[in-house]
Amino acid sequence: MNNTNISKKRHRTFDIVLNLFFILMIGICVIPLLSVGIMTLMIYYRSVSRFLVQNVATGDADVRAADGSEIPEELEYSIRLYVDQLPHYV
Repeated sequence: MNNTNISKKRHRTFDIVLNLFFILMIGICVIPLLSVGIMTLMIYYRSVSRFLVQNVATGDADVRAADGSEIPEELEYSIRLYVDQLPHYV
């Protein structure tokens, strides 16, 4: 009876160690993948090209429809404000 009790304790200890090992392996695999994913998203959301494409796609209909002829003064002022708000590295 004493021998089976020790065997059950060893089995439970082995199960605990095995579970901890699996948690460690999952952590070793998941944390780098999450880090790479987050860094990729940060680079994408901070990229200059995304900023420019997003603003061209959602820009004023007047700006998109302009054919190069004379631009109204109000529109020119709004364009200047927009350009002034662009990051310095654009």
